Parts: sequence; structure tokens; C-alpha cells
Amino acid sequence: MQTEKFGKLDNSTNDSPHQAYPPARILLVDTDPCVCELNAEGLRRHGYEVGIASDGKAGWEELQVNRYNLLITENDLPGLTGVGLVKKLRSASMPLPVIIAVGILPSWKSAEYPWLLKATKLFKPFNFEDLLRLVKSVLPEPAGVRAAMVPVQYWQRASLLPSVTPHSAQMSLRIA
Repeated sequence: MQTEKFGKLDNSTNDSPHQAYPPARILLVDTDPCVCELNAEGLRRHGYEVGIASDGKAGWEELQVNRYNLLITENDLPGLTGVGLVKKLRSASMPLPVIIAVGILPSWKSAEYPWLLKATKLFKPFNFEDLLRLVKSVLPEPAGVRAAMVPVQYWQRASLLPSVTPHSAQMSLRIA
């Protein structure tokens, strides 16, 4: 049973006064440390904060002490399976969205597993682009992307003005 704290994010874009939300926090639960770390690093590069747990029990403990915006778990976990983890999550009335990775087409019946109806299924084998597409469909854009956006109320007064520096030509957004 092992958990990992969040990897550091590049906060260089987080100094914007327009940033409204912190990065979305994702918990990855997977028994394969290589696959888990590769997926975690990819998600971090896309602006998400990622925690890692190596089994269902560690994942459940992590969910008890930290707040997350999304749970990504494989089903085939020793001890507490992914389905069991989602069941505990729903029994505790935690409305956390879930992506569950499964190796075979599940034969879950809604009457037997009603808590899985809203879980997004990711079929193995999958690549990082498949995972990222599902994450983006479940969560809003990460903070790094939101930080670069200008609030809607300023769009009508915004104008693009050229700004030339000695090393490069750039366009800058100026709020009138």
C-alpha cells in the first residue's frame, strides 16, 4: 500500500490576476507503478495536480484525507477492487466523478452495481490521448489554461496591440 504526494507544477502562468480556480486534482489508482507514473506525468504537463495510490485501500485512505476533483482507477486491484472503491465512494455520498479502466467489457447490471452507472469506462489497452480526452470531458480546463484567459466582461473592450521587443515581435492583449 503506497501513496505519493502531488508532483510540482510549473506555476509560471499562475501569476495572472484572472486565475479563478486552482488546478484540478486527480487521484490515480493503479498497481503498475510505471504506467501510473507515466499517466501522472502526462496529466501534470497538462496542468493537473496528480496524486498516486498503488491499490484500492491506499486510494480509499487518500480520498479520506485529501480533496480530489476526479478519481481514475483500474478495476483489477488487489484487495479492494476499482468497483469496490467506487462503491465505497458512493456509500460515503462522495459525488466525485470516476473514470474506471477495465480490461474486458464489463457485464455489470445496473440493479447489481447502480453506483457504476455514472462512472466513465476506459477500456484497456488505452493510450494517454484516450485518457486525456476522457479527463477533459469530465473536468473543466486546468488552471494554467484558465489563467491565460481574459474574463468575458472585458472581451468587448479588449484590443490587440503590437508590442515589439528587441528579440521578438509579439502581440499583447490590452484592456481598454
